[in-house]
Amino acid sequence: MAAKSKGFRRHHNLFHSKQFFHFINNKSQNFYYLKNTIGKIKIEFKIIIMEKITTDLLEMQNMIQQLNYLQKISQRISEMKSLDVLLFDIMQSCKELMNAEASSLLIYDEEEDVLNFEIVTNEKDDVIKKISCKMGEGIAGWVGLNRQPLLIEDCYDDPRFNPEVDKLTNFRTKSMICAPMVRNDKLIGVIQV
Repeated sequence: MAAKSKGFRRHHNLFHSKQFFHFINNKSQNFYYLKNTIGKIKIEFKIIIMEKITTDLLEMQNMIQQLNYLQKISQRISEMKSLDVLLFDIMQSCKELMNAEASSLLIYDEEEDVLNFEIVTNEKDDVIKKISCKMGEGIAGWVGLNRQPLLIEDCYDDPRFNPEVDKLTNFRTKSMICAPMVRNDKLIGVIQV
C-alpha cells in the first residue's frame, strides 16, 4: 500500500508542478491559436466563395441580357416584312450587338465584278449607296476576292483600307470586322461592322 501512495504522490506532485501548468498553458494557447487560425481561414474561405458567387451571378445576368437581346433580334427578324427592311434590321442588329457606329452590307455584282452598298446603317447612307468597290480594292474588296474574314484594329494602319468613303461622308472608320457571305462556293456579298 505504501508503494501505491508513493506512486500517487508522484502523480499528484506532477499535477501541482510548474511543468504541468506550463504544459497545460501551452496546450491551451496552442488550442486558442489553432482555433483562431481556423476561424480566420473560415472567414477567408467564405469571402472567396461570396466573391465567386457574385462573379458568377454577374456573368449569368450578362448572359441573360445577351440572350434576351438575341431573342428580340430573332423576333424582329422573323416578323413578316420586305427583304430590304429585313436586311436593314439584320445589319442594325449587328451594329448594336457589336456596339459599333455603323454597319453595311455589300452585294456582289458578278457582271460588273464589283461590290455595291445595299444596306448602310449610317446617316450618310444615300451617299454611300452610290459607291461601288472593285474586287480586291479596299477591305471589302479584299475580303470578297479572298473570301476570308478580317478583324482590323486600326483601319488607317492597314494598307488595304481605302479612306475614300470616309472622306465623302466625313466619318472616320476606326476598327472593322468584315466577312464574306458565300453560298455554294459562290460569293453573295460582304458584311462590314
